[in-house]
Order: sequence, then structure tokens, then C-alpha cells
Amino acid sequence: MSNELAPLQAFQERVSEKIRKDIGEMLPEDVVKALFDKAVDETFFKPRTISSGYDRKELPSWFIEEITKAGKPILEKAIVDYVETHKEVIQTAISQFLTAQNITLLTVAAMNQGTQNQIWEVANNIMSQLRSR
Repeated sequence: MSNELAPLQAFQERVSEKIRKDIGEMLPEDVVKALFDKAVDETFFKPRTISSGYDRKELPSWFIEEITKAGKPILEKAIVDYVETHKEVIQTAISQFLTAQNITLLTVAAMNQGTQNQIWEVANNIMSQLRSR
């Protein structure tokens, strides 16, 4: 982590030095640091908003976006490894779920069939009554 932080600190120092030289020592060190900290925070860590016409879209910060990109392959590999290691448990869970769903689906189908039969009988009775008139 310190190796990754060193370039950011070096960059901060270079930018601070450049600002001090360009402004000619008009700003105290703590003001320059505060300005830099604010710029880094707004650039890298604040959520972004993109506007086009009437639409506004909220995007995550650049930092979160980059962490997500970097972490995605790691998480995908971890998931594949987990599934490979726990195949039997997952297959049992899927089997139990499908068995429970089959019972539910068969119950719904039976109820649906019974309802259809009742509707058919009612329609048939109405048609019979209309024919007999």
C-alpha cells in the first residue's frame, strides 16, 4: 500500500511546488495543501453526475470504478473456485429448490385445471339453457 501511496504523495508535492512557484508564495503551505486535498477528493473520490438534456445519471467515483474493475476478475475467480469446491452442496440445494418448485407448480396446474373445468361447466350450462329456449 505504501508503494502505491508514494507516487500520489510525490505528485502532490510536485503540484504543491508548482502552485507555490506560479503564485509566488502568496498562499501559505496549509492553504495550498487544503486546495490540493480538495481537488484530489473531488476528482477521485466524489460520485459523479452526468447530465444530458433532462436526464441526470449518477456514477460512482473514479476510485470506486477503478477498484471495481480491478476487483471483478478476483471475485469471479473466487466464485468459480467456490462453486468447484462446493459442487455437491450447490447441486443438493438446486435439487431441493426444484423439487419444492415442482410441487408448487403441480399444485398451481391442478388448481388451474380445476378452475378451467368449472368455467367450462358454467359456460356449457349457459349454452344449454340458451339452446333450450
